[in-house]
Amino acid sequence: PDPQAMVHNSLTFKWWLVEFLPHSYYDWQSRKVRWRVPMGARRFIAEGPVLHATVDQKLRLDSRYKPANLPEQYSTEPRNSCTFDKSSGTG
Repeated sequence: PDPQAMVHNSLTFKWWLVEFLPHSYYDWQSRKVRWRVPMGARRFIAEGPVLHATVDQKLRLDSRYKPANLPEQYSTEPRNSCTFDKSSGTG
């Protein structure tokens, strides 16, 4: 990912329609399957996750980037570049 790129809003109009439909999820605290209507809710990220290094880069480069669900304590995995060998004939 490019940390200098604009944030992509994937919750488009069509997805908003689906957000009003109830769906089931597993609640680990009560150990039960529950139902809810998401209404565009952000995903919960517990303390201590390992995030991609571009998250830190985006935070440093863009002062407007302030994810509400970003935990205070996290670590980052190193960024590595992936290259594809065009001579392999698989693509």
